[in-house]
Amino acid sequence: MNIELENAFLELENELQIPTPMGMKRGTPQLRYITVLIAIKKKICPHKEELLMKIRSDESEVLATVVDAMLSYVTTLPIVAATISKYICAHGLENFCEDPAELVNVQLPKDE
Repeated sequence: MNIELENAFLELENELQIPTPMGMKRGTPQLRYITVLIAIKKKICPHKEELLMKIRSDESEVLATVVDAMLSYVTTLPIVAATISKYICAHGLENFCEDPAELVNVQLPKDE
């Protein structure tokens, strides 16, 4: 996983105050990322149809729409929202809502 995405997950985990599973001092990194991804999914995916309609119209760009959704529903941290949104866009919003855990395997396209 990309260090940029990993850092965004950790910042979001702190902001959302996601609790450690009972009996654990601190969860494994993989468990912590999954809990953050589930939290994002719970907040973004109920708005999926609305977001997809906006994305399909000429109203706005895909990345801007997802960043706006992240800032509206998930976090107040703009850099975290933008970072995670890049990966959601690269993976696809519908794919993210189906299986958010796959986001950790997404590779961003190289800028040319």
